[in-house]
Amino acid sequence: MMVGEVRDLETAEIAIRVALTGHMVLSTLHTNDAASGITRLIEIGVEPFLVLSSVIAFVAQRLVRVNCKKCAKETKDYPREIKKTIAKDLGLRSEDEVKTFKGEGCDECNFTGYYGRTAIYEILSVDEKIQDLIMKKASIVDIRNAAAKQGMRSLRQDGWMKVMKGVTTPDEVLRVTQKEDTGEEGEEAEPVPMPESLPEIRSEEKQYPRMKEIRPGLKEEKTLKRPFDKRIYVRLDDRVNVRFKVIKDQDRKALFDRKGVNPEQMSSTRNISAAGILFSANEAPSVDSILEIKLELTTIDGPIQCLARVVRVETIETKKNYNVAVAFLDISSKDRVYIDKYARGEL
Repeated sequence: MMVGEVRDLETAEIAIRVALTGHMVLSTLHTNDAASGITRLIEIGVEPFLVLSSVIAFVAQRLVRVNCKKCAKETKDYPREIKKTIAKDLGLRSEDEVKTFKGEGCDECNFTGYYGRTAIYEILSVDEKIQDLIMKKASIVDIRNAAAKQGMRSLRQDGWMKVMKGVTTPDEVLRVTQKEDTGEEGEEAEPVPMPESLPEIRSEEKQYPRMKEIRPGLKEEKTLKRPFDKRIYVRLDDRVNVRFKVIKDQDRKALFDRKGVNPEQMSSTRNISAAGILFSANEAPSVDSILEIKLELTTIDGPIQCLARVVRVETIETKKNYNVAVAFLDISSKDRVYIDKYARGEL
């Protein structure tokens, strides 16, 4: 059974009643960590004996951005204080054992250094020790410390593990977690044992060679890049005529009626996918600005028109113009499918 969110006593009582009859119940609570889930239920009026008899576990989750596999490399740029914190939380002998990785930025990740997201977890199992503390209405600190001694890995510790494995960066872990309050100065949560070996960060360029594709009717060979990566849509290096117009902030009210005051500019794409395009421009629009796009890919309803957000601008010194990468915003599902089929060579 699924309960969207437990926000009041009535909802909590329904979920507990169903759980006590032998059904598996999954629900959500708004708390900072797993231990806070216990006190949250008690605060809204649930009796402690009902909590300990009906709940199997509390799971806290946070999302962190993942290092781009193509450009991620080991880095020593992080301050020694951060490495000392990681070593202390993980029970390492020295901060010299801490390895940190970071994406340098490439065309795969739009020069952000990150590609995709993953979760870090904190899982508190309600065993006999925790049940005893619940019955005594113990504090969050006491419950957290007891769970740590039983082997619970905190959100921050799980994040540090992913940092050591090269999955994410210390910046991301610090952004989504908070320092554990152990109640007493100098007392820390139990360190987490580290695995014997860490996975190697490998370039996807070595794992997946690029494929060549010659599309019917085209005079030149096109490069179908990254056919096996984790992108949802295939990106094709191809030239398609495009018209674009910058919509200024004061004209945002015209977004939905397709009225603009800026002159339309002409260009052609350098690559195209169902998620967005890369094209050249004589003037550089600002990042996050909104463009009105017209792609000369003729469908049954005519050229494809949509709004797009500028996500990256690169300066080309030799030609004195700019490469502009945009992500489609209000494109219709039908047009997105059409572009994806075009990029895959299915049209």
